[in-house]
Amino acid sequence: ISPGHVLLKNQLRAAGLVSRGARSHPRSFEYAAPATSRFLAHSRERPSVIAASWSAAAFYGFGQFSDAADTCVLSSGRRIEPAGVLHPRERRRLAYVEPWSIHVGDDTVKTVPPLLALIGCLRSLHDEEHSWEVVRVPGLTAPRVRMIQLVDRFRRATGLNGSQVIAGSFGLFQARRLQQIVDRSTGLSDSPQETALRLVLEQGTASLGVKLQQQIPIYKDGRIGEPGTKDAGAELLTIIDLADLPRRIAYMYDGEHHLDRSQRDRDAMITAELTRRGWLVIRISAGMLNDANTLIAQARESVATRDDITRLVG
Repeated sequence: ISPGHVLLKNQLRAAGLVSRGARSHPRSFEYAAPATSRFLAHSRERPSVIAASWSAAAFYGFGQFSDAADTCVLSSGRRIEPAGVLHPRERRRLAYVEPWSIHVGDDTVKTVPPLLALIGCLRSLHDEEHSWEVVRVPGLTAPRVRMIQLVDRFRRATGLNGSQVIAGSFGLFQARRLQQIVDRSTGLSDSPQETALRLVLEQGTASLGVKLQQQIPIYKDGRIGEPGTKDAGAELLTIIDLADLPRRIAYMYDGEHHLDRSQRDRDAMITAELTRRGWLVIRISAGMLNDANTLIAQARESVATRDDITRLVG
């Protein structure tokens, strides 16, 4: 995994994930070892290096996209692009960078602070040094979708709000571009797919006056909780990924784990219970998410149908 270190085969990433990441890598590099393991190896060989951008993100909990990215380090040397998977991308350390120390088992590694890691990742996405597969969102470029997914994950992992991200990044990234990204982000997405679903539905339903809210807890006693909260004293029925609360439309993204039989049974029970309470439940698979135009058309039709019912009842 580096010029002087190896990793046990049972600690490597799944082959399918490795090949999938390589398809999006600008030089088709296949990174079999996780990002943290790769940096630990380089840090042991060169204790002065500092984890930057994707490598730092992997240690801070928002590195969901890091394992297929180049190992990124700051050093006292010159700018170097990686010649292969055993070598890192090197950038010169700037005087204002004060590294943090993180304890990983028996190792202590040096990393840039979280906000500097975020800015490094955003620059990497802007320069298309790193990418991953994303669904097509009308009105947004693929790099912009990735940046919003990244900021969503960063805010979820750190608890920082949009204003704090903007303030802490002053002078480090193009201000207008960062503001546009932060404006489209939230701190509530549980996955990149949820972010993509939110962006698609927002683009498609905003003209109808729809205001979607994320992570809405529904309790077994019928109560609807505040977004992103959980009442420890109440029994939870489910958490709706995205909800149009006035119309009681629930959008639920079903990832691969929803294919499990026990999970399917639970999903069916939740759908039945929400329907009984007046919700329109729309479950969305990866294939549906990849067909943004059809999904938007279905969402708009659902909104119109709910509005028609409200007018008739009223």
